[in-house]
Amino acid sequence: MRSVPILLVASFLATSCSGLRNLPPAERRAIVVSLDGGAERVIERMVATGAMPNLARLKARGAWMDYSVTNYPSKTAAGHAALWTGAFSDVNGVTCNKVFKLPLQAHSILDVEDGFDSHALLAEPIWVTAARAGKRVTVLQATHASPMSVYEPGGRFGGPFQGSLTLLDGFFGEKGKDGLFSGAGSWRPASGWTQAPPGREPMEMRLPLADRTWWALAYDDPADPVAGYDTVAVAPQKAAAPVVLKPGGWSPGLRVDTDKGPAYLQFHLFALDAKLEDWMLYHTPATRAVSNKREAAESWYGAETPFMPQGPGRLWAQGAFGPTLFQGGDGTAERRYRAVVGRMTALARKRLERLIARRDWDLGLYYLPFPDEALHHWYGAADDNSPAYDPALAPRVWDHLTAVCRQVDDVLAPLADHEDVVAAVAADHGMGGMKWSFHANHVLKQAGLLVLRKDGKVDLTRTKALYPATDGAFVVVNRRGRKGGIVAPADLPRVLDQVEAAFKAVKAHDGTPLVTATLRAATAEAALLGIGGPRAGDLYLDLKPGYYFDGKVEAKALFSPQDAGRAGHVFDPRRPDMHAFMMFAGPGVKRGVALGPARNADFAPTICKLLGIPAPAQATGRVLTEALAAEE
Repeated sequence: MRSVPILLVASFLATSCSGLRNLPPAERRAIVVSLDGGAERVIERMVATGAMPNLARLKARGAWMDYSVTNYPSKTAAGHAALWTGAFSDVNGVTCNKVFKLPLQAHSILDVEDGFDSHALLAEPIWVTAARAGKRVTVLQATHASPMSVYEPGGRFGGPFQGSLTLLDGFFGEKGKDGLFSGAGSWRPASGWTQAPPGREPMEMRLPLADRTWWALAYDDPADPVAGYDTVAVAPQKAAAPVVLKPGGWSPGLRVDTDKGPAYLQFHLFALDAKLEDWMLYHTPATRAVSNKREAAESWYGAETPFMPQGPGRLWAQGAFGPTLFQGGDGTAERRYRAVVGRMTALARKRLERLIARRDWDLGLYYLPFPDEALHHWYGAADDNSPAYDPALAPRVWDHLTAVCRQVDDVLAPLADHEDVVAAVAADHGMGGMKWSFHANHVLKQAGLLVLRKDGKVDLTRTKALYPATDGAFVVVNRRGRKGGIVAPADLPRVLDQVEAAFKAVKAHDGTPLVTATLRAATAEAALLGIGGPRAGDLYLDLKPGYYFDGKVEAKALFSPQDAGRAGHVFDPRRPDMHAFMMFAGPGVKRGVALGPARNADFAPTICKLLGIPAPAQATGRVLTEALAAEE
């Protein structure tokens, strides 16, 4: 999961005069900021309650779409690919967070690859379109930016762009995971520190991380009025100058040299007991941003503004921050989670402030992984439309979700006051609460359509259909023409009838049908939702709210419980809980108007129109002319 969304796109003129709203498109500049997981229902609530004042100010001077419909399935990689390319999955090739490998003749239905990878894109993204049109483009972060060879001479979307395209990606260079050191641990009297800060009774601890050993030094700072241990210093080796941390403090980005270049990690001291009986030190992953320009990675993602790829959701869910609300906690774990998110959003804001201040770009793009992660962990318990809704916990959960959205909104502060800014705000997908996992392949096994070998692996010689590892809300038929395929073209309708009948017979816990709708590929309705192309499934399924797919082939039951509070997205994008968010504001945009629904594929063509350049080469979406002001 890089799930890996709201895509907030802010396209704006970075000039100092607010009276230039009607500058011609050729003179405009634009920034694109993507906020992952900004479900329309959530964002509307946050704006209405005052939790996102910067976004509200952009809305007040812009055109606000009722909602946006993405392609089927409603997933991060597919939703962003539609936003970037102006085309749905049938054209851009990104059908889910994982996609079938091409060519199909050389790969089986078991062979999948990363749907966030630039190689997965079959359609030109907006940053290539703009660079080809002579615009100077800086991609601070975006899905499908790496590997960058795709955008170099000889690549699928390669230039030359005469140096006009700068690509950066922190996810591609991530090294390891974040983690915690806590408890009494193995403290011992300190020795051998050559640059230790002055302190009483120093104790040291070995910190294994980032494939090497770091050191922590705890001591009583004589300048600190707190009695006992009140300070921790961290260093990569005892001979190095340590970074000093007080409880609540963050380190700068600390350099870790790798064989591929410098990476950076950060430390945060959550707590320190005066007797050294309890403490908690968090560290980020060591991340190494990559770029198609050597100097750009260090410039944008160096020690001052290191890259943080995700929030600490994994640690929170494990109870590493203390008992969660769902485990009877008092909110401390959630506040610690938010402290890390706050650091991420503060660094993101600094980068946007810096970008706005520069004059060496015409189009900028920036992806943020929030509020998606927080919603995945908490929204199911907070949303009163969710079968997982917990009325006792919901008010407290909403408080934490609201705080995260405030942090996200703070990233937009540099843009909110600029009348010379065109802001287009959208999301990649919505979000719905989950109570149960549905093991789709168990249904296919029971129907004799999926057969496993003795080792538990899929037997392609006897398997006719599979819910694949793409997790795209679809079943794929193991047809001839694929490696290992056995279903003849003439038998495809019969196999699909069998698959459909098997799923329609499944009952939810309340005795009603679990599968609420089916949709076959190669139909007019499917085409409207972007279903098609070489990586599409054959039968798409929508489930009763509260249920989510699980593709494990070894599952021996239909259902298993989800963790409390969980929420997800993959379903029919026409469902209200899957609706995404979109808005535009600034030069060339109508002011203060509410408009009807849009599609994610309409986003890139509209931005290109505002910039006075052609739409992406394979775009099928339309320009949202109803959002645009008449040009003088």
